[in-house]
Amino acid sequence: MVGLQSLRLGYVPYSNAFDHPGDRRRFCHYANRRGFPLNIADPNKTYDAVIVSEGGDLSVWSQYQKGKVIFDMVNANLDVPRTEMKGLMRGLAKFVSGQHHRLTFNYWRTIQEMCRNSEAVVCGSPEQADRIRPFQSNVHAILDHHGMYDHVKEDFTPSDPFRLVWEGLPHNAAFFSEIKDVLVSLHHRHGLSLHVITTPLSKRFLSKYGSVRVESLLPPLPFPVFVYPWDERTVSSIITSCDLALIPIPMKSAFNSLKPENKLLIFWRMGMPVVTSAIPSYVRVMREAGVSQVCRNLSEWESTLERCISDFSTRCETSDRGKKYVATHCREDHWLTKWDAVFSSMGLEL
Repeated sequence: MVGLQSLRLGYVPYSNAFDHPGDRRRFCHYANRRGFPLNIADPNKTYDAVIVSEGGDLSVWSQYQKGKVIFDMVNANLDVPRTEMKGLMRGLAKFVSGQHHRLTFNYWRTIQEMCRNSEAVVCGSPEQADRIRPFQSNVHAILDHHGMYDHVKEDFTPSDPFRLVWEGLPHNAAFFSEIKDVLVSLHHRHGLSLHVITTPLSKRFLSKYGSVRVESLLPPLPFPVFVYPWDERTVSSIITSCDLALIPIPMKSAFNSLKPENKLLIFWRMGMPVVTSAIPSYVRVMREAGVSQVCRNLSEWESTLERCISDFSTRCETSDRGKKYVATHCREDHWLTKWDAVFSSMGLEL
């Protein structure tokens, strides 16, 4: 990449150690692969480009004028309902906690200003890009970098009890309330266990305040639930020791229903059969892969899970189709080229 190191780039991370998933799975991996240093941006300095994550002080960076800004917005913040209490309080909470240096009562407006004042916005999916275009036409949908995993599932002989697995941020464990009744019903017929991979103890508010254990976020279930701390060295071995992965998401929540397909593709990369809620990104990807395991209601959850639990061939076939989809559509060279295109779109030839 000619001239890459001559660019003055700043990065606004989620974590100054660059170890947050939003850092290491996105711009930090791109920077490492393209061979330029990660410099934490200072809003008082001038850069050719500043890449601003959602973890940055958007009250400051939305007003930055000393260089071109790339806003990496992976969450559907524009779609948080205007009546949601957390949304209404978010700007004030970020100011009081010190995450933002300027008080902004309207967090939605701050997000809109970030989009308008940036030269480019990077998001997670085409569905998110459609929501952003009214505020910024130069939008690039780029998935997370999924990394490499040591284990790929090869044995589809069912466990006894049948092992379900979920991986994600701890507060999203509450999504299992969406399908609790279905899981209870299936357990009485088949016998289940649930394996949860996450941060066992997390902060309830603004990633800083109020400790909460993930067990308290899960609904009460009449079968064993095992919680494992997320560890890159063990996550794939735990997941592939299970029989079926689940991704329940509250579809009535605009914020959550616009999630990109990263989690589904990570499970597929490990050869896992997966059953999900029918959010747009999952519907799109499963259709492209020739897999029919998205659920729009509890009836579909029950019938789809019943089929996957009972039918060995269904689990094998969906695993195979998922792996083939990832091998074709999620190549690292394509991923790097998409990030290259972000800079090219701003007149910064790498």
